[in-house]
Amino acid sequence: MVKVERSSSKFTSVLGSLDPRVELDKNIKPEDVNYKAFLSIMASKLSYENEKFTETAVTNHWNMDFLRFYSFWNEYQELASTKAIIVQDSKCEPNLIVVAFRGTEPFEADQWRTDLDISWYELPNVGKIHGGFMKALGLQKNGWPKEIEESSTEAQHEFAYYTIRKMLKEMLLKTENNAKFILTGHSLGGALAILFAAVLALHEEAWLLDKLEGVYTFGQPRVGDEQFGEFMKDKLRKYDVKYVRYVYCNDMVPRIPYDDKTLLFKHFGPCLYFNSLYQGKV
Repeated sequence: MVKVERSSSKFTSVLGSLDPRVELDKNIKPEDVNYKAFLSIMASKLSYENEKFTETAVTNHWNMDFLRFYSFWNEYQELASTKAIIVQDSKCEPNLIVVAFRGTEPFEADQWRTDLDISWYELPNVGKIHGGFMKALGLQKNGWPKEIEESSTEAQHEFAYYTIRKMLKEMLLKTENNAKFILTGHSLGGALAILFAAVLALHEEAWLLDKLEGVYTFGQPRVGDEQFGEFMKDKLRKYDVKYVRYVYCNDMVPRIPYDDKTLLFKHFGPCLYFNSLYQGKV
């Protein structure tokens, strides 16, 4: 009997075992129009793996800089259930920072709790938003203050929105003036990606929003009501942020929570839909 070392650079998740590819397609160049979407889907896939595996793949196979693997605290669940990775592509012109949020792992009950928490979190003049997703992103017990007090104790928890926002500011100031970043994720991760941009807009982080090139999500569930969708379309247009939702065939996740008269959830923005033969349409 050999115990599996889950933190090993050779250990893969269930999803990684089903699709073991880690190499980037060398036919897709950084200057190609679909490069950022392609890099996003690979980063979203890699975000399901452990830190050592991810660092090895990014460094040795992608020839990029692996900046950080995060486990973020959920104040309401009182545990670190939100995961994300940050990668920097120095070959891209301008330099590109990729933030990829992990989606729902098949056997992680706490992440399923996040998905199934469809309570509304309402913001005046913004709309109603999926409560579970907001809590996973770093919603505090007192809402969304622009800043939170940093404790001097070692037990201070890291929250996804506040920690990533701080790191992005530091990284973008160090790089050239035209450096950009993109947000991505699959399933739950896609919801967190677009909501990260939403809270930036809520806090009027104009400088960061100008640096945000796009949000690319894959199999993303609905995240808010119609009013929230209108708010986001206005902000994305104002800061010229590209937002694309990729949906594959009969994937159930983009179809929930329902947009009926009871739940009132609505998608917004363009959807790139692919059927089972990978024939796409907008």
